[in-house]
Amino acid sequence: MRHEMRFRRPALREMKQVAQVVKDGEEHEEVLFHGIEDAFLLETYIAGLWGYAVGHVDGGADGLPDGWLRYVIPSETDVNRSRWEVHPDWQVIQSAFAVPELEESEYECEEREKEELLSEVDAYLEEHPWQDVTPPVRKRKKSVVKRPDYVAPVVDPLHFNLAPYIRERKRHVHMERMVAQLTGCMSTFEAWRAHSDDRLPGGVHADLSDTLSVYYRLAETYMLQRQKDFAETVRKKRVLYHIVESIA
Repeated sequence: MRHEMRFRRPALREMKQVAQVVKDGEEHEEVLFHGIEDAFLLETYIAGLWGYAVGHVDGGADGLPDGWLRYVIPSETDVNRSRWEVHPDWQVIQSAFAVPELEESEYECEEREKEELLSEVDAYLEEHPWQDVTPPVRKRKKSVVKRPDYVAPVVDPLHFNLAPYIRERKRHVHMERMVAQLTGCMSTFEAWRAHSDDRLPGGVHADLSDTLSVYYRLAETYMLQRQKDFAETVRKKRVLYHIVESIA
């Protein structure tokens, strides 16, 4: 069985990875990257993109199964599908990029002991240096192996961090674009108004100020029904667009 996941450019641009770091005794969230723009570095993000798509074996930060796509075992007692247990076959797929824990071979054990012995010798020589030693000059031999034309890119440890990826659209302040969008919405709103109880009398042409007044009344009703506060919503939007300080 073969499983493939496809990410288009808008999704790659919205990918984001954060990590909890401690600075000056306080823990805060640090953005490792936001947006994958370089196709040549895409290979360094494959593990995180796979985890975003199929989820992680240990689940998300809340302990529940995560992932854009899951294969679960239905529960007869729990109707909440987000808590359904992940199928063991799907856990194999989730662990595609997991680093297996292998036992140390005899060769690796021998090499490790050599390195430890050399470290002890170096430490001893630092404490008891030779009195008159001229280090031999070694001539570098030219390698007979031709260097390949392609050199694999160096993997940035921050990019290979297995912290979960999240998708978050980059937000920019663009007043002219917002005016254009609202103007288009208001014209559509006025066109639909002809089929409502607030439609204009026959022969009366639509006016922007009248359209806005009708919208204001309906918006107030909408906010009251959903128990939302407009000022509080605006405050959250300013934090979201990082413009709180600029208006203070």
